[in-house]
Amino acid sequence: MKKTVLTVLGVIMITSIVFAGSAPVKAELKEGGFSLMIPSEWTVDETELQNGSLFIATQMKEYMGFYFQKLKGDYKTVKKNLEKSFINEAFEPIDAGSVKPKSVKKASCSKVNGIEVCSAEFKYDLGAGLQKTYFGVFQTKKGAYKVIFSTDEGTYNKLIAKIKKIIKTMKLIK
Repeated sequence: MKKTVLTVLGVIMITSIVFAGSAPVKAELKEGGFSLMIPSEWTVDETELQNGSLFIATQMKEYMGFYFQKLKGDYKTVKKNLEKSFINEAFEPIDAGSVKPKSVKKASCSKVNGIEVCSAEFKYDLGAGLQKTYFGVFQTKKGAYKVIFSTDEGTYNKLIAKIKKIIKTMKLIK
């Protein structure tokens, strides 16, 4: 009897470990020449994909996530001064004049699977509450891209480690 109970408990433990988290799935922007791995419960917005952007929605809040888009400016210029370029890249011209971001993590660059990713983090208030934003830029053979994750400070602090982990899975594709 003891042996049977231990066997059943062992099977239950193994099953719960195996099914505790689903395997990540690949999200790719073929037009941009890169892919990354995201949690299986997160989704890729197909409309944005058709428009040449990659929007990855989390399951934390309705339609909240992060996105990859072509840079508006020149990669080398943006990379040299992420803090200054952030306003032009992240906001429409009508909003850009009213945003006064404060850098909370200075710009730095690192290699991710052979891709140089330069990023900085900011805080600012748009009048509806404090926002925190991760702003990164990188270049592939198919163009220069930005990645932006922006939300309220509490949600940002809960998700930023996961977002950065996902960005570290980025790979070039043909």
